[in-house]
Amino acid sequence: MRKYFLFLFVILSFQCTKENDISGNWYTYSTNDLDINKENLDIFGIYYEEVFLSEKNIFGYSNIQGFMIPFSYKFKNDSLFTAIGKNSKILDFRGKVQFLDNNTYIIVNEFHRKDTFYRITNDVNTLDKYLIEKDSFIDLKNNSRYTQEFLIRNEKIYSSIKK
Repeated sequence: MRKYFLFLFVILSFQCTKENDISGNWYTYSTNDLDINKENLDIFGIYYEEVFLSEKNIFGYSNIQGFMIPFSYKFKNDSLFTAIGKNSKILDFRGKVQFLDNNTYIIVNEFHRKDTFYRITNDVNTLDKYLIEKDSFIDLKNNSRYTQEFLIRNEKIYSSIKK
């Protein structure tokens, strides 16, 4: 009986870990200039960002900045820690992570600001497919193809929230 409970505990632990997996491709957006600086909203009044979380790093691309500097990260318990740069050892608290389901999570930072991230599913042209790692920076291969697909997803989000 004891072995059964140990086996069940291991299985449940594994499933919880898999369910709360933040790796992969995600997007977030904001139309609220209180959330971000007005200069970070595009001409349509939206900030849209896609991120790819590898095993240890976060790569991002936004409609305002384009490609962003990569971050190191660690997800521990319900907290996210990040640092600028791919190989940073000293990580700072970014926020508490609350999973709404397998495809949506919220990061609540120390100022109680909430950022919602949605998993990008059923799309083959995601950020991870275009990353090229170089010594100290990241580049995109076939940048125009990724940008075109990024803008299509951005437009879909814009259209859905402006209805």
